[in-house]
Amino acid sequence: MLVALLGTAGNSDAADPAKATAGKPADMRPRLVVDATYYPFSAVGRLQAAGQIFCSATLISARVILTAGHCLWDAKRKTWRPANDIHFVAGYQRSSFIAHGQGVRYLSPLTKENKAPDGASVPNDWALVELDRSIGNDVGWLGLGLDLAATLKKAQTETPAAAPPLFLVAYREDRAHALSLQSPCRITREMHQGAMLLNDCQVVHGSSGSPLIAYQNGQFLVVGVTSARVSYQDRASETATVGIAPLAEAVASYKLIPNQSQVRPATLQKGLQTLVAALSDGTPPAASPESLERLLRAGLTRDKVALPPMSFPELQKCRGDCAQADKP
Repeated sequence: MLVALLGTAGNSDAADPAKATAGKPADMRPRLVVDATYYPFSAVGRLQAAGQIFCSATLISARVILTAGHCLWDAKRKTWRPANDIHFVAGYQRSSFIAHGQGVRYLSPLTKENKAPDGASVPNDWALVELDRSIGNDVGWLGLGLDLAATLKKAQTETPAAAPPLFLVAYREDRAHALSLQSPCRITREMHQGAMLLNDCQVVHGSSGSPLIAYQNGQFLVVGVTSARVSYQDRASETATVGIAPLAEAVASYKLIPNQSQVRPATLQKGLQTLVAALSDGTPPAASPESLERLLRAGLTRDKVALPPMSFPELQKCRGDCAQADKP
């Protein structure tokens, strides 16, 4: 078995692009580049340290984010990063973002040992980082699907039409300045008594810490956090996500409310409309939880970009003949 952790900065392979992209699936499934300024994507962001990009993360309360534990390891200093070294930028897109928070403390089972994370770390590869400000009150947050995660594999196998659709969003290395979505994702196996969920969505470096999201009853719920790409000799590579169940005790210590996302109703409706339109080919259906479920289950047939056109105000004045425009 080959396990590849998926962080960028702080990973020994990150300085060598050839190594960093080694093992990247040749037949990448279609993806949708989404507008991160709309919920639920406004609650997802990039995790940075010392000005470097290295992982994705998700707000799961007003001031707590969920990411992969190995993202907090400093490979150069060979130790765990101090909390105030960690920065989270929510709704990051094309070098701008909606909100920013700095770490004040974090919790991860990996920090019990002062050694570099490896393949054996994957079942415990999660971290909760508390930020210095409650940015989730502005951009919203996603619920932790504690009740849902334990039943996903069974539901997808026995009653696939009734199982909530799953999708994955990440700031992937191959498009690091925009958020990419893959849907649907299917749980292929459970390991370590449900602590690790293997799924068929494809990931590359930069995907570490990204959320595996279920859409159920009009809510976006995190059911796993991306850790690694796992390859076996006899089967296609799979994505290893850490299930939410092991976080139960940590949820209590951080006073988090499980199974509940938070966003203003008007913001949720606008995000729903935007995502339905982005997933649709041709004229989109009326935006509703039911239409979004159908589109997420159907998935994408081609790569799509759902970002607004880039605007450069300083250039708009000279869209015609600048020399003529400058004449009195």
